[in-house]
Amino acid sequence: MEAVSRQLQVGQTVALEELTFGFRVTVLEPGQPGQQVVEIATDYIVLDDPAAGVRRRLPTYTIKAVAVPPPPMPQAA
Repeated sequence: MEAVSRQLQVGQTVALEELTFGFRVTVLEPGQPGQQVVEIATDYIVLDDPAAGVRRRLPTYTIKAVAVPPPPMPQAA
């Protein structure tokens, strides 16, 4: 899934949600607790969960959605 590699970057913090037939990956704001993206390949991504001491390799075909928060709106003065 090419869209996964375009929407995710190594070093981002993400939340992983298990769906009925795969996973949803949500990109979190910097500083929030979650799993860190440590590797992105054409057919898989690797997530590290330091709190649980787990490293997970997910095939991209199991990733059904990637949610990226919109950029912050500029504040009116």
